[in-house]
Amino acid sequence: MREAGKILAEMHERVGEKIAPGISTGELDEFAEKTMRKLGGFPSMKGLYDFP
Repeated sequence: MREAGKILAEMHERVGEKIAPGISTGELDEFAEKTMRKLGGFPSMKGLYDFP
């Protein structure tokens, strides 16, 4: 859990830096997923119960 928390904290920090006027939530979502995967994590809730 500690390692997952570190990955999540780093991902949140990087996504926070991308927030700016004009960027869509879809773009942020895509960036967050790519960042999480690069850091060694995966979005465990994505696709659950056919939710995008």
